[in-house]
Amino acid sequence: MISVMKFDLLAEDVFGQSECAPTFTAEASVKRRENKGRSVSPSIPRFLVEAEESRALTFFVSSWVHFPHDPLTDHGITEILPHFFGDLKSSTTLYLALTAASRLLFGAWELRVRDVETLQVQMAYGKALAATRLAVEDPVESLKDETLMAVLLLALYEVRISQAVGRFLEDFTPKLTPSLGLGGSVSRAMQSNTAIDTRSTIWSDDNALPHNPATILDVRFTEVANVLALESSLLAYKYERPLDAVLPPPYSGFQGLDVELPVEGAADGSSWTTYLISRAKTVDSNLGAWLEIVPSNWLPRRVVGESVPPTIREAGMYNGYCDIYPDILVATTLNEWRAARLKLLALVARYEPDEQVTANIQRLADDICASLPFHLGDRIEMTPIYFARSLYPTPEGQPLPQGHHQNASAFGGWYLYSPLKEITNVFMYLREGQPEWVLGQMKRLAKIHDVVTED
Repeated sequence: MISVMKFDLLAEDVFGQSECAPTFTAEASVKRRENKGRSVSPSIPRFLVEAEESRALTFFVSSWVHFPHDPLTDHGITEILPHFFGDLKSSTTLYLALTAASRLLFGAWELRVRDVETLQVQMAYGKALAATRLAVEDPVESLKDETLMAVLLLALYEVRISQAVGRFLEDFTPKLTPSLGLGGSVSRAMQSNTAIDTRSTIWSDDNALPHNPATILDVRFTEVANVLALESSLLAYKYERPLDAVLPPPYSGFQGLDVELPVEGAADGSSWTTYLISRAKTVDSNLGAWLEIVPSNWLPRRVVGESVPPTIREAGMYNGYCDIYPDILVATTLNEWRAARLKLLALVARYEPDEQVTANIQRLADDICASLPFHLGDRIEMTPIYFARSLYPTPEGQPLPQGHHQNASAFGGWYLYSPLKEITNVFMYLREGQPEWVLGQMKRLAKIHDVVTED
């Protein structure tokens, strides 16, 4: 029908409104097709089909670039893409990378292809990879913003592929999001207990990052990553070599990370344990203070019990309530904050458990669980990206946030993997029955997004 309407407009433009102009109306065209079963003229195709590449690009731009969200959640990556569109040509490196990422994501979400890396997608990726390699090796092209953006889009492609073949419950690669820059790098560092060298100018240049709560949180996450790496390094140091006065690599040479440890108490490890716990508590306190700078409208509104549609409650609503956010990215930012705090509190609990730490772990896990209905609604199976019949919870008398159906369907569920995975690491501190509920919801996520799991 859309193709027919486009043809009507074309005909009107060519023939004008004169009496001799042929009648090209959508309704008449449909009737002629029904009656004759053939096109109006042998020169006019029966169906005007949009190329899959064009559909994929439209899907990516509408769902991953131009989508309703609070700009304070921007990380400085995909929202920059539109600035390149004016001069984008089909032969450029950036266009080829954009096409590869778009076709992969379009196949996974809209076409519901389990083996997402089809031959056509592989060919698109191969062209993009070859062009990007040449651009990176070129002394002029390598300095262009377009080349950097192409590299980031190929990273998005590779993250999606690693998720498609990875094991869901054990080593699922975190964070398939539109944010692949600082936030993605810091997230991977936290997952792998890798220290981050903060001597780069990006940490001291006020103009290098957007000034908003999301990027401020990314910077604070570097402290989390370094504490986790500190524990990992200290454990290896304690058990593999005699305890010395200076920490081993990767900390030697890192600004602000060289730590002098007292030798006394080394036999039972009390000295470094005390230091580690103190450092973790300090960083957790800094994370807690971050909540004071977020806009007031970011804080969730709670919806309780019978006011939530029964299909949503049956699909998965923990403890009789759920939380509503301004949009998916706000909910995701707050869940990332909770997940990072869970990492720190779990570290403290390993060495110095107390009731307050356990209570904080329980509260953070509950808040993550309360965000599930906002992300998933009543979906229990994979649905097309524009499937509008799914129900989502809303405060009484208020509509859903603009574009929520599309955003939640496109990537809402993906944003839940890492926070839920973090909850699995603190199961021993949660109330009875909650671990089983979380595992059930992770399997629901796998079904919705067609991820292969190991039972």
